[in-house]
Amino acid sequence: MGRRDLYEDDSEEAEKISNVTLVCSGAPEGLEIRLKTFLAVPRNVEAVMQDPYALWIPVLVESWNMMDDTVWYLQELFGELENVSP
Repeated sequence: MGRRDLYEDDSEEAEKISNVTLVCSGAPEGLEIRLKTFLAVPRNVEAVMQDPYALWIPVLVESWNMMDDTVWYLQELFGELENVSP
């Protein structure tokens, strides 16, 4: 996901964000959407430019959501086994 993916034009925000790179291998589509939403707020762009680790906020939130979804899926799949008595 590059600068042009985040912004449709070469706006000032696009130039600012081009100084920070986040590499995510195998990132889900939800993370890309969350990052675009996060970076659509000018205050967040400023925060990232001051401290690039601010990009971890949407990454960690999306990771937590993925893990939560996985736990619920596994609970639905194996939940009945927990209630069966021998």
